[in-house]
Amino acid sequence: MAWLSLLSGVLKLASWLAKLVNDRQLMDAGEQRGVAKSLAEIIVATDTAAEVDAHVAGLTDAQVDEELEGDFRT
Repeated sequence: MAWLSLLSGVLKLASWLAKLVNDRQLMDAGEQRGVAKSLAEIIVATDTAAEVDAHVAGLTDAQVDEELEGDFRT
């Protein structure tokens, strides 16, 4: 009977360790998805900023002023 109790304890410990490792991997995977989402948002924002920079580079100061005034009118 002592062997059975010992074997049961070892199996419970192994099960607990396996669950701990699995939970850790799930947390890491979730964190990686969050980082990937943030990077995608940064790429979109950077592309938008580059488009604005390219557009503004082709404008004169007066045209920039006109566009800015148009954005703030309600």
